[in-house]
Amino acid sequence: MKFFLPFSFLIVCLGWTGVVSGEDPQPSKVVALKSNELADDVRAQSAVKGALSSSVSEIDRLLEDLESNKLSKEGRSEVYENMQRGLKKVSGERVDEVTKNLKKARKTIEQKEDAYPPLDKADTEIKVIIKDLNTILRKSEEALTIDRLVEQIDALIETETILWDKTKNWGKAQLIDASIIKPRIPKDQREVLEQLESFRSDLFNAKRNAIDTSLSQRLTAATQVFDDTKPDLALQDALESMGRDDLLSAVGHQDKSIQAFREIRLALDANDDDLASKEELLEDLKEILEKQIDLKEETEDAGKELDNASDLADEQSDLKDELDDALETDLADDFGQEASDAMGSATDALSEGDQPSALTAQDNAINALQSAISSLEAQIAAASDSFADASDSFSDPSDSFGDDGFPSDSFGDDGFPSDSGFPSDSGFPGEGQGQGEGQGQGEGQGQGQGEGQGQGEGQGQGQGIGPPSSVPGQGTPTPGSFSPSPPGVLPDDPPIDSTGYSSTDPQGGPVKRTVMSKSNLKGKRLKTNLPKYIDNLPPEFRKQVEDYFKVLAK
Repeated sequence: MKFFLPFSFLIVCLGWTGVVSGEDPQPSKVVALKSNELADDVRAQSAVKGALSSSVSEIDRLLEDLESNKLSKEGRSEVYENMQRGLKKVSGERVDEVTKNLKKARKTIEQKEDAYPPLDKADTEIKVIIKDLNTILRKSEEALTIDRLVEQIDALIETETILWDKTKNWGKAQLIDASIIKPRIPKDQREVLEQLESFRSDLFNAKRNAIDTSLSQRLTAATQVFDDTKPDLALQDALESMGRDDLLSAVGHQDKSIQAFREIRLALDANDDDLASKEELLEDLKEILEKQIDLKEETEDAGKELDNASDLADEQSDLKDELDDALETDLADDFGQEASDAMGSATDALSEGDQPSALTAQDNAINALQSAISSLEAQIAAASDSFADASDSFSDPSDSFGDDGFPSDSFGDDGFPSDSGFPSDSGFPGEGQGQGEGQGQGEGQGQGQGEGQGQGEGQGQGQGIGPPSSVPGQGTPTPGSFSPSPPGVLPDDPPIDSTGYSSTDPQGGPVKRTVMSKSNLKGKRLKTNLPKYIDNLPPEFRKQVEDYFKVLAK
């Protein structure tokens, strides 16, 4: 949205500043200064005031629209509110002062020399108006520039995280087939590096041009983090490692760059400062609450006569002032004011010697303070979760790649999972987990909680897990014996026993879902990665592995 601010009047106003700025004005120019010309200047100020008022009204409508649609935070309402306050000040103070001085000069135009002081004042005010309007616009632009920088770094984090994951999968695929065609990951990595260079240029330019103190501090912090962590060098190292097919090193450099991105993101985020302010306010409220509880006990101990009513009233008034000072942070909600009002009522009641009313008001103040503290603690906890260390999101690359630069935990020496039930020598798992007793007719042993199905009579210890047999087990299932999940996949529901899934709890209510089931990303990961994993296996094993996962999924 553009707010039209007519500056043309400044040219008109400043047209005569040369006349009044000199110490010894020329008489001919003094005579040229006519009353009707000053009247035009006065009308110009009225037009400017109207334009500023129109801009203020447009901002009002914008703020109302954002609030009604619950988009105040996303729409950066605070930016427009600051602009609105600045425009109101210019319109209500600066422009009015210019108009007053011009009118005064017009009245004294015949005296000539008497007209110069108000004209000088008008000239000074006009220069201040230009400076104020420029500051308002630049501060608003800076706030929006911060938003754009945050969007850029968020996009870099998202893109590089995807490449980080693809690079690990590339290394796993290369282990199975060394002749695999190199994917376009290096090309994508170069594009991310170019985007980072663009971000760096925007970030440092914004820091050089910043005039708002708080925004300047955030930009300075972000540029310092960039210089310290050097994410651009980390990405260049990742590209060089890919060129040498050293994917272990590439993943490590990518992880380093992502952590640097997240640190820059935190430096740019204003919520980091808000969190510190909220923590400080929380401590103040806790201290005030303790004092208010002690004061209430003193009021109770004083008896209905309240012999020391004046002292108690003074103490209550001081406590109210302390609360009011703490609430000036603009982070307090309405309940903060509610506590202050209750303290005011308590002060009045103590001054009148009305103990019951004083105790009631003090109770209200205590309840309001407790509500404020609970709300602030919840907000601080939520904010702290969002500032979790970036290292929590990324494991050490060595956890995914072995000493040779490829997966060690997920793949055996022959290229197939050994720890997860895949072949180590023969291409089939080593040992099953049948729980029942009896005879089966299958080729291998299906993983179930019923009868083991080996090559004869067994006690639940077969020769391996193979494709499911069409002959059902005849043993008695053991309740509470849980079947394992596929490698690297967490169950989406509570543990599954041999009787199958349960959709209700013992009281008949719905089973609570786990955090895993609430994550779309994790929910999609199995569906996405399983086909890719199976396709990388030798053709003779694909059918068996696919059937194995289907059994576990059921």
